[in-house]
Amino acid sequence: MISCLQLDSYLQQLLEQNSKLETTENLEGTIVWKGGGGDERWSNPLNWWGKRVPLPGERVVFDGRSIGDAVVDCEVTVKSLEISSEYIGTVTSWPAGCLRARKTILIRGGVVNARLQALGDVVLAGGVVNGSLEAGGNVAIASGNIHCYLSANGDVIIENGELVWYGGKIKGDVLLSGGNIFLAGCYYFEGDFQRTGGKISGTPSFYFIGNRPQTFNAGADKINLWDFSVLTSRFGSELNLNGQVNVCGCFCNTGTVKVLDGAVLEIAAEGSRYYNMGTIIASSTAKVIRQKLLVAVSESEDVSLRASAIKGFAPPLSSPL
Repeated sequence: MISCLQLDSYLQQLLEQNSKLETTENLEGTIVWKGGGGDERWSNPLNWWGKRVPLPGERVVFDGRSIGDAVVDCEVTVKSLEISSEYIGTVTSWPAGCLRARKTILIRGGVVNARLQALGDVVLAGGVVNGSLEAGGNVAIASGNIHCYLSANGDVIIENGELVWYGGKIKGDVLLSGGNIFLAGCYYFEGDFQRTGGKISGTPSFYFIGNRPQTFNAGADKINLWDFSVLTSRFGSELNLNGQVNVCGCFCNTGTVKVLDGAVLEIAAEGSRYYNMGTIIASSTAKVIRQKLLVAVSESEDVSLRASAIKGFAPPLSSPL
């Protein structure tokens, strides 16, 4: 788990580990897209320097020597994929399928219209990415224009850029310090959601499904959610809430929600629904607003709000992903 204080150094470390494009021509096992083979097909050997298609154990590079667009017309697995800022073409994997990397993906330029999968880390530091992105490790977004569904087994670190995030499942932490992010779907978090900067728009649904205590730091300004749920396969999860959260649709809690000092949890929109099968604990300076009713707490003690389960209500206890 990465703290917000480590964000800048961690992102820089990922960039340094994954950006050695200037020496690629001297690396054994590196294949560079050439283009100019009479078509744009990945499967055409004439489109590659060395006149052969990359093997699964090789590193693939698109850089300033790469001409034109590339169409992934077959199932592709490579060791790693790197697209430099000098590449000005488009890499497209539709409708052939997925472009997989056994290790890392680094994108600094170009346009990528694809379903991307990496067993390791993914670093986005420029360019345009449209489609879906799945990482076995961490995802670091330093810049770029991204429109995608995004899931990761590690952390998601967003420092800057324009991101339209269509939903996904994150097993690590989400660390947001900058950028403009539009949230447009359902998000399943097993770790923390920590926001120290950046602008968030949209009305997403957040599901906290971790099996350890989690933190939801909404940041300096209000986050509007459609659904907000604290759920696990076993009741008893805990979520610590910082900042202001407004729930427009459904609030569901099967564990313990701790509304910390100065935080506001508002579930007062017309038509909003409230299902509390657990406990809400508000600190002395917190506010819980439900159906136009302000639930206040004294300075000397916390308060627990409970509601019995509503017959017939069956919230999703796990991600469908």
